[in-house]
Amino acid sequence: MANDFSKKAALYTKKLDELAEQASVTSDLDGQNSDMVRDAGSAGTIYLPKMTIDGLGDYSRETGFPTGDISIDWEPYKLRYDRGKAFEVDDMDNAETLEVVTLNMFGKFVRDKVVPEMDAVRLSTYAANAGTTVAANLTTDKQVLEAILTAEAAIEDVASIDGALLYLTSAVKGLLKTAVPWRFGVGEDPDTRFETFDGMRIKTVPSSRFKTSFTLGADGFAATKKADSDQAHVTGKVSTDAVAINFLMLKPEAVCQIKKTEKMRYFAPDVNQDKDAHKWQYRLYHDAWVLSEKKPLIYAHTAAASA
Repeated sequence: MANDFSKKAALYTKKLDELAEQASVTSDLDGQNSDMVRDAGSAGTIYLPKMTIDGLGDYSRETGFPTGDISIDWEPYKLRYDRGKAFEVDDMDNAETLEVVTLNMFGKFVRDKVVPEMDAVRLSTYAANAGTTVAANLTTDKQVLEAILTAEAAIEDVASIDGALLYLTSAVKGLLKTAVPWRFGVGEDPDTRFETFDGMRIKTVPSSRFKTSFTLGADGFAATKKADSDQAHVTGKVSTDAVAINFLMLKPEAVCQIKKTEKMRYFAPDVNQDKDAHKWQYRLYHDAWVLSEKKPLIYAHTAAASA
């Protein structure tokens, strides 16, 4: 008896959500500031608050408290990324493999395609809107340690470093390991892994999704490449090459990332008019932003741009 896939669509979606959360390096930021989001009611636009509050004034025994002012301006943000893909699995292929084809297909799709692209656009957005950006190549452990400590000092100049996240490449993390002295007790197995640095949680980011800008196409994403001069008439300007991000330090309250739509639709072979195949459609409508008044809570360190 054929499996009723329509009843499993919700279960598949839940499983894929769990897989995406595990594979994504930015999932810890999901829902951050979401309670402050106001839906504009129009397609693709939300509003986030920008609050201004007066400071203290002198208290007067004659007139009492000085008057203060609180203003809230709602800034519009438009969702930029509306992405999707449809897949078809032949009915016989699926039946003969007891659904293994479909399960493996979506697992690979989420791990290898959806999550890397989502992380890439989020991290590049945060780096592009950082309060401080430094561009320099890091080739020694001393340079890495000094750069991270400088970034930490910049964040601490405006807020506590507690709760901050430190995103870095495996290469930068390796240099940081050698910059920190290690001691091993007799009989202990050497283990240089660490999950925090000065209380900041460390997130290691694959270099392929840790660049300053990306181009999204019909078959996934790629780091931005400089356009040929004869393409300037198409884009209006010649784009610049993306450069690698060495590390990104941020406080979660500085960002907001939203998945307005993430859903999967299913059409059984008897409904699919094109093929005798199970058809699956996946859509992801999302974006990420930095709150304008919170930019000082983000520090980006990138590689030096090539000449």
